[in-house]
This record gives sequence, C-alpha cells and structure tokens, in this order.
Amino acid sequence: MGLLQPSDWKAEWIGAPWQGEEALPRPKGGPNAKPSVLPPPAPLLRKEFVINKNIVRAVAYVTGLGYFELYVNGKKVGDDQLDMVTYSNDTPFGTAGISWHQRNGTFRMDVRVPVGSTATVYVPTNNASEVTESGQRPDTSHGVTFQRMEAGYAIYRVGSGQYSFQVRTAN
Repeated sequence: MGLLQPSDWKAEWIGAPWQGEEALPRPKGGPNAKPSVLPPPAPLLRKEFVINKNIVRAVAYVTGLGYFELYVNGKKVGDDQLDMVTYSNDTPFGTAGISWHQRNGTFRMDVRVPVGSTATVYVPTNNASEVTESGQRPDTSHGVTFQRMEAGYAIYRVGSGQYSFQVRTAN
C-alpha cells in the first residue's frame, strides 16, 4: 500500500545544496523574455556509503523519468526511457503545442503552430527520406520546408497549422 507512516521511512533525503530556493520571478517583457538570473543546473545527486552487513532488501524511490538515470555500483538500473511528451502554450496568436511519442519502433510528433507564426521542427532520424508528414513526403505537404540534416535530426521549417511527423526508429 505504500509508505504511509513516518516510521516507514528509514532513509535520509539526498538533495541539492540550494534546496529551499525561491521560484524565479517572472521576467518582464512577455512570454519570450529570458530571466536575467538563471537557476543552478540540475544537480548530480550522489551518496557513497559502506555497508558492513548482509543486505536483505534495498529500495530506491526515484521519480522524474527522462530527467534522471539511476546507477548502482556503476551499472544503470532498468531500461526505462522517456517515451512521450505533451506541451502547449497559449500565445497572443493562439495555442502553440507539441506532442510526441515513441511506440513499437515509430516516433510520431504532432506540432501546432498558431496563426502568423513559424516553427523549426527537429525530427530524430539519420535519414530524412524516411520521414513522413500526415502520411506523405514532407516536401509535398503545404507549409513544410526541409532545412537540413544536423546531428541526427531532419530539420523542417513549418508555417501556421497542424502537422504530424512520423519516422520509423530502431526497436
């Protein structure tokens, strides 16, 4: 049923040295403004210890898939990986959004670009000819322009509208 009582917890919190920091203030200048002060980078949380007894059971409760990898004795624990993301943001011109998932050897990315806007879309592949947009070659899709290949991505420029990019990936 879970760890419900304080007495159920037998560990100590391992955290960043700046825990308790206040949230960053909202920058002036609208939704594209950058804060003048940036937070510290994501911490590397590490705790080394020696156990002089036989271990009966050890449990690590770790959250934040896609943001962490857990290693024990130098070996990665598990093979989980981030396989989907959805994000949208209301802008003065409408909603901008992206949603992607990776399932059964296929990567699919749905992009929504508001009226009067453009976006640069990075599709993970080493071969742009394998990418489709709404089931057809991207060069035949209205509003889609192939820009270049770079570091394992096919990069496209898209105008206002909704797009669905898809590519086969290795299983």
